[in-house]
Amino acid sequence: MTKTKRGFVGISGDNLKILERAATETDPANLTIGNMTVGMYLDIVRKGMLQVCPDLPMDPVKSYSAFADGRHFGLLDIDRNSPAEFTKWYHKYAHRGGHPFEIYYNVMHLWVLSDKGFYLRLAGNNTKHHVPVILKAYKGLRDADIPFEFADRKLITDIFQKSMKR
Repeated sequence: MTKTKRGFVGISGDNLKILERAATETDPANLTIGNMTVGMYLDIVRKGMLQVCPDLPMDPVKSYSAFADGRHFGLLDIDRNSPAEFTKWYHKYAHRGGHPFEIYYNVMHLWVLSDKGFYLRLAGNNTKHHVPVILKAYKGLRDADIPFEFADRKLITDIFQKSMKR
């Protein structure tokens, strides 16, 4: 996204509405999802990414793989419906060093994190060039009522405030 006399390219109309929503609303009070499975994660990723690419394949693995870089570190090899297998895979740190939660190569991650249960964090690579893509995924997840933490709120808020000054 480049700066122009009129603001940021790509931040207008519907994107501006999404930007305002992302800059002003807060994360849900309860982010905990509880049990997680690969199938749940792939379904959640697809809901977010449908805003980025409405023509995603219906198959959740193909949908996930359409923008990911392929370094899933075994995520796609475990039983898609087993919370126990996901938990075992997650806590063995089999994914450390890989990119199983990178849902758009070199642009954003939908991290699965665990403190007192699993929860999600949407995070971009903090460049203004990718903001429209991050906003679309944000909108897809919020519209689907998926609880998640939005790691890029400060960047988005700064861009929103600059766009309001034009």
